Amino acid sequence: MPTFAMLCLITAAGGCAGQAARPAVQAVVQAQRFVLVDDSGARRAELESHDTVTSLVFYDERGEIRLLVGIDGRSERALILVNRADATPAVQLGVKPSGEPMLGLAGPEGAPRIILDLRADGPGLRLADDNGVERADLSVGRDGGVWFTLRDGEGNPKTRLPLEGVETLE
Repeated sequence: MPTFAMLCLITAAGGCAGQAARPAVQAVVQAQRFVLVDDSGARRAELESHDTVTSLVFYDERGEIRLLVGIDGRSERALILVNRADATPAVQLGVKPSGEPMLGLAGPEGAPRIILDLRADGPGLRLADDNGVERADLSVGRDGGVWFTLRDGEGNPKTRLPLEGVETLE
């Protein structure tokens, strides 16, 4: 019988010795930059913090930035940027340093063409030309007044029409 007990003890000890020790799981991993690569080693995402800027960037299969989420602590601006396949901006969603939210839709060349924002004086919808120069906007003031403004090629206001008291079409 002592031989059977000894055999069990040796077998159990050998089984334990054969198991690889599990590495300790760290509660926190710290770095200034993390890079995620795909199976071929190509960079697909990057999480980085330097100076006052923190960003999460996603890359397509050609290495072009397609999505960026970032915060600039110096200007206190937060931004989500979605790019087209050719890396030109298509959509911007952000918070300006003043705290005003904005949504911008860019034309094929990357310049903002439609901007929806909430400024201190009220909400606005702005339309821009191919160069990103604002040419028209529709806004609602703090007093509830609605205005339509037309601008010249340099963005200077030329005509401002209140929409109250204007003949309405029914």
